[in-house]
Amino acid sequence: MIADDSNLYVTEWPAARHVITKFSLAGKSRSVLSTNLDNVQALDFSPKLNRLLITPMQGGISDTEFWTLPVNAGGSAQKIAGLTGRDAAWSADGHQLAFGKGSSLFIANANGTGTHQIFSATGSVFAPRISADGRSVRFTVSNASQNITAIWQVGTDGSYPQPLLGGWKFASTACC
Repeated sequence: MIADDSNLYVTEWPAARHVITKFSLAGKSRSVLSTNLDNVQALDFSPKLNRLLITPMQGGISDTEFWTLPVNAGGSAQKIAGLTGRDAAWSADGHQLAFGKGSSLFIANANGTGTHQIFSATGSVFAPRISADGRSVRFTVSNASQNITAIWQVGTDGSYPQPLLGGWKFASTACC
């Protein structure tokens, strides 16, 4: 779920495909955002709240392309050149994107250029968020082989990587 001042955007999956649905917070209106892509997921809002960062959902593929989609009527999704990954978020000024790709965390310019790796983890990197001042990124690392998840922080230049919370072990859900 992602929200702006007046709407809630939810990734739903009616009829075996994912769509982004816009719900008005003031009333009861509901509409599916039109896109030139099938099976999409919303990841983040642009700082000006006029575009969504989205990714096509492709079964079994962990790294997919990143696209932007206007939230108001008109316009089609535009691919962010050269970027693929698992999860991404814009910086507060909209000039950068942080994204996870496998066990690595990257920073790139919002147009997809200038990509550089800032952290490598033991596990999968997802849910990155750049701090409001643009100096650090917080993200989650999940190590499936050890059944551990932790929240980390690193400077946008790759400095001072440190776990903030974590080392949580999750019990097996095996049953019967």
